[in-house]
Amino acid sequence: TSLDADQQRSTGIIIQRTKMLLESAHDSFNTETNAEFNTSGSTENSKLTAWGQSEKEKISKEFFQKYPFNILVAEDDAINQQLAIKLLSKLGYIADIASNGQEALDMVSERNYDIILMDVLMPEMDGFEATKMIRLCLDIQPLIIAVTASAMSGDKDRCLEAGMDDYICKPIIIEELAALFEKWGTERKAALH
Repeated sequence: TSLDADQQRSTGIIIQRTKMLLESAHDSFNTETNAEFNTSGSTENSKLTAWGQSEKEKISKEFFQKYPFNILVAEDDAINQQLAIKLLSKLGYIADIASNGQEALDMVSERNYDIILMDVLMPEMDGFEATKMIRLCLDIQPLIIAVTASAMSGDKDRCLEAGMDDYICKPIIIEELAALFEKWGTERKAALH
C-alpha cells in the first residue's frame, strides 16, 4: 500500500466504523421502527441517532425524483462501496462504482454523471489527480464531492483547490449526504431558471 502508518491506522478505524454503520444501516433500512444506529458508545458518532418521522419522510425513495442525479462512486474499499450503494439506494439512486481514479476517468468519458462521490485516497490514481483530469478533459462538468477520512482543518480547502465542489467525511451519514444533494440540486435548479 502507498499509505503511511498514520493513514493505515485511520483507514482501519474507518473500515471498522463503516462495517458497524453498514450492519446497523441494513437493520434499520429493513424495519419500520426508529432503531438507533449502533455507535458502541462512541460520543464522536453521536449524530447517528434514531430517525424521526420528519427525517424518514425527507429521506425517502422519492428523494431522487426531486433531485435527479446520475451518480458515480469512486471508492477503492469494498465495504465503503457497499455502504455508499445502500445509502444511495435509500435515497432512490442507483449508482455506478469505480474502484480507483483511473477507472473513474474511463467511466466519465463514456457517460455523463451529475455527481461523483470521489474518495481522496485511492490506488493507481488518487481523487485529487482524477479530479484535475476530469476538470481538464470534460466539456460537461459533474459536481465532485470529496469523500475523505480526514476532518482536519485545511483538508476541505485542499479538496476545493484540487477542483472538487464539496466535501463529506467518512463514514458517510445519510442525512449529511441528503443535505449535500439537496443543496446542490437546489442550486442547479436555480441556475437553470
